[in-house]
Amino acid sequence: MKLISEEYKKILRELHKEWKWGNESIKPWMLIIIKRHIHKYNISNILDYGSGYPGLKSVLGKQYNVTEYDQGIESKSKTPKPQEYVVCTDVLEHIEPEYIDNVLDDLKRVITNVGFFTISCKEAKLILPDGRNAHLIQKPKEWWKEKLLKRFNVIEESYIRKDKEQLRVLVETKDMK
Repeated sequence: MKLISEEYKKILRELHKEWKWGNESIKPWMLIIIKRHIHKYNISNILDYGSGYPGLKSVLGKQYNVTEYDQGIESKSKTPKPQEYVVCTDVLEHIEPEYIDNVLDDLKRVITNVGFFTISCKEAKLILPDGRNAHLIQKPKEWWKEKLLKRFNVIEESYIRKDKEQLRVLVETKDMK
């Protein structure tokens, strides 16, 4: 199952060489949410899906088994094995539209307990070298929810408007119930 084009992978890898980005999951307010999930669901194994730099492993790697996966970083691009808790923050809006269903199916594959996703619903400040906005998918929360509900049961949901326009969901796969 193809998750990314070779052209886009090359763009992301060049960007990651120039500067380290993709650290949404290690911001203090985000770590509070993630740690709450870890404790509530008694999590030991975490997959940081679309980890970027520096990734969850840098702050949680001593306490938990954290696997980092990111197609845009060669050293983190090995196909991940399923994990109890999958964190995918500020990633899905960066996926090429023609591959979003494949990526969501892959997320369903790797979640054995719960997954936590944050999805921006607006333009990014970053413009890619090819002239596209870094948020390749800019859709309203309703569009995202429709995509998610085909694969997941939503356990928790919130939508942050203030500047972010960000959908946050805690999910389990449909076949878990």
